[in-house]
Amino acid sequence: MITKQHLYITGMSCPQCPKRITKVLRKLDGVENVTVSLKTSDAVFDLDNSKIQLPEVIAAIEDIGYKASEKPSGAKLIKLLISVAAPALRIS
Repeated sequence: MITKQHLYITGMSCPQCPKRITKVLRKLDGVENVTVSLKTSDAVFDLDNSKIQLPEVIAAIEDIGYKASEKPSGAKLIKLLISVAAPALRIS
């Protein structure tokens, strides 16, 4: 099954960084349509789960010196926002 993936990437500091990450991701069997942005600090790509799993993609990015983590979306994002905002909304 092919799914669209979004990862946060930290450690990018120059225009060469996204190019380096893109090159590594394009070499992975099961990763297609790669876009890496320095401006938004993320990577977006199609992942064929029958060929490679997301932890392997994250490991490939981290092997070249960057940090990568899943970018929350949908229900995960809502839960994250609530967990961050809830303490600030408490009225005593």
